[in-house]
Amino acid sequence: MITLSKKYKGKICVYCTTRPSVCGDHIVAKEFFPVAARSNLPQAPACNQCNTDKSALEQYAITILPFGSDHSTARDRLANKVPIMLSRNAKLKRELSAGMTSVWTRTAEGLLLSSKALPLDAYRIVSLFQFIVRGLAWHHWQTLIPKGYLVEVLTLSERGSTLFTDYLLRLSPQFREDVVLSDRVFQYTCTRNDQDSAFSAWHMQFYGVPAMAGSHPSGTMDAVHVCALTGPQEVIRPAIDKFLKS
Repeated sequence: MITLSKKYKGKICVYCTTRPSVCGDHIVAKEFFPVAARSNLPQAPACNQCNTDKSALEQYAITILPFGSDHSTARDRLANKVPIMLSRNAKLKRELSAGMTSVWTRTAEGLLLSSKALPLDAYRIVSLFQFIVRGLAWHHWQTLIPKGYLVEVLTLSERGSTLFTDYLLRLSPQFREDVVLSDRVFQYTCTRNDQDSAFSAWHMQFYGVPAMAGSHPSGTMDAVHVCALTGPQEVIRPAIDKFLKS
């Protein structure tokens, strides 16, 4: 979402780190949040091209991510906003309807319940999280992640997410941020290297639940957590390989 502000105009776009910004972009789009909770959301300088590309990803995520959550804002969006958005996007409506499958989900008490699973375009969701990480790195540390650095979004199992938290998010506690926006509509934990602010680690959630779910051979759905690493390829690639095997 674009907001016109001299505070952000004329800087380097935090997303492409190449073009000049023309506006302040809400790093996590306002449309994810209730109207009453949209003030003081983090913003960052953005160019027209990146804002346009990010907006397309946001519209998809705003439609799909409320499914599978019992968060009050997600339920409200499903009841009042998502039907309108799908009525305007026949292609996405057909895509979701055609890809819907029956699965078993496990409750916190360990019970298996029959439910419906929707297809998820992981590429679009991962691409959106890459934008968000770049924006939040600038928001917290005024850091532009260099072009030569990776911004790698990982989808991890419960065990992999626990290892990620224990191994990386406990490093550099002086830079750790634990942020909850609008009663868990979006929440994240991040930290950065003490000498290189573009070398960072992230764990993120929308609506209080993992953003994705993976199919288990038994027909159940397992939680898949969204984490991210940014930094020099030669440093973070071994760490990524480790967590992807978890």
